[in-house]
Amino acid sequence: MRCAQCGWENPPGARFCGRCGAALAPRTKGSGIGVLIGLVGLLTLGVGALLGALFFRAAPGFPPAPAPSGAFPSPQAGPTSSPTASPSPTPSPTPMNVFTDPWAYCAALASGIPDARYEGPSDPEPVARALIAKGVMAPGEPFTWRCKNGRVYACYFGATLPCWQLDTRREPHSELINYCRENPWTDFIPLAVTGHGTMYTWACRNGQPVITGELWEVDEEGYAPELWYEIPPPLPSSGIAPRLTLIEPHFGRSGSVAEGVSDDGQVVVGYSLNARGGDRDDRTMRAFRWTPAGGTQDLGTLGRERTWAHAVSGDGRVVVGGYYVGDYAWRPFRWTPERGMEDLGTLGVNWADALDVSADGSVIAGYAYVTTPGQAPGWAVFAIRWTEASGITPLGSLPGYRFSHAFGVSADGTILVGETNRGPAPEWNESEAWVWSRASGMRGLGRKAPWGSSAAREVSDDGTTVIGLLFNDADYQSWADFPYRAFRWRADTGLQDLGTLGGERTEVWHAVTRDGSMVFGRSQLSTGEWRAFRWTPERGMEDLNILYREAIPSGWTLRAVMDCSPDGRYLVGWAEGPGGLLRAFLLDTGSALR
Repeated sequence: MRCAQCGWENPPGARFCGRCGAALAPRTKGSGIGVLIGLVGLLTLGVGALLGALFFRAAPGFPPAPAPSGAFPSPQAGPTSSPTASPSPTPSPTPMNVFTDPWAYCAALASGIPDARYEGPSDPEPVARALIAKGVMAPGEPFTWRCKNGRVYACYFGATLPCWQLDTRREPHSELINYCRENPWTDFIPLAVTGHGTMYTWACRNGQPVITGELWEVDEEGYAPELWYEIPPPLPSSGIAPRLTLIEPHFGRSGSVAEGVSDDGQVVVGYSLNARGGDRDDRTMRAFRWTPAGGTQDLGTLGRERTWAHAVSGDGRVVVGGYYVGDYAWRPFRWTPERGMEDLGTLGVNWADALDVSADGSVIAGYAYVTTPGQAPGWAVFAIRWTEASGITPLGSLPGYRFSHAFGVSADGTILVGETNRGPAPEWNESEAWVWSRASGMRGLGRKAPWGSSAAREVSDDGTTVIGLLFNDADYQSWADFPYRAFRWRADTGLQDLGTLGGERTEVWHAVTRDGSMVFGRSQLSTGEWRAFRWTPERGMEDLNILYREAIPSGWTLRAVMDCSPDGRYLVGWAEGPGGLLRAFLLDTGSALR
């Protein structure tokens, strides 16, 4: 089938040109002579009908032709001249179901490309929005969609990517043959010659085209599955418009960051600091607690001016974090409205921090250093679990490891997660994520190739899901300069790489929903720019700046989500605005999942 746009000869049945991607018009069956004969016959029939009509209308003595009944008489109705005969009613043709929604259409069609039964937009906005949110394409770029097994799949054309059925012919066509005659020995024949729709790589050997490999895998319908993304249907709106609140810094600082949110989204904790764009002065951090009614409340300090808040209890009354005491040392605190900031103690060394808190505020996770006289390097660091009754309890480390940190705790305080390390800082060497419970102790979650290390950051409220990082061995200061990924772990799936928005890095903190069905964090685009994301098993990773663009002021970008409410409705983190302004944000998405 020859393409009318570029002249490329495509295989029989192709719907798109393998070279330029243009839609192919179906060829009329029959030879040119047959078509000519048919046209002559139609012309003759038309002239005869016209003459006959004129003759019957003009000739005297002939009754006028009966008005057409709209249907042929039934064979059982008897002679048509009988005055008592009446034609049988015409059976109504079965109506063709017509669809304007791609998902309803695909559910009915099962598999295939849109045909006359689909009367909606050729480029449905929800499909485009999903591709943009996944980081596959930019707004306004071309894409196509089709049905597969009752579901909607979409493909971005990009740099002439083959979103059509691939050319699987192994026999060389004329342009390949001609090219190899002129270039007898070449290791790669350009796609401009082979056609962008070919599934093979071709070379010339002694003037003959030969297949050297495969460019794409092909599914049962003839498409390249790696180019097609499943697009789940848009979820129904809750009727509540998404709303973004930017939290202004306090204590004379220029920027702010939010790290924790209460279950109802009415309390946000974090810190203010001097920051602009990517430049942050962590020496200026100052912890705050914010509410819509009361605004920003400074949490004070037990030491130097520098303090920070990491997490808040479900009811918003207990805040945990750390405060600086000087000489590169810090201690953990617990804050309540009644008692203010209270020191949680240490394991004998002024290096300890509180990183997460249970829903009722009674259990705190973190880390603390201890001295190890006579042992290199002279100190150790262990994950800790704090309660008011027991104080700080070190959790030890996995067999074969020396140190540990606890980063997250479940809602009921019975499960903690973190990482263990084989070597001392600054190298740390190999790390492994772990889960701890009083009944089972500390259990490693392993690693996932090609990454050499893992670290758990948070556990879902129900204890079934752990999120964290996959990375390669490096010291604690430079590991972030290399690619790394976020993971989601469940007993039935193991460590699952969450992917990226097109770049090399993805990071998570405490933002996972009650049942582990949604994960939030930050991920890089192919340009290296950081964007806040949402991930679900059904929809994969999506850019929150696309999903909630109508709620985000012009010039602002959501850079990261640090925490979320148990149902996923309320999200907190930081955003960047004009001139590199850094602001803590609270995003009310309006529903648990949009």
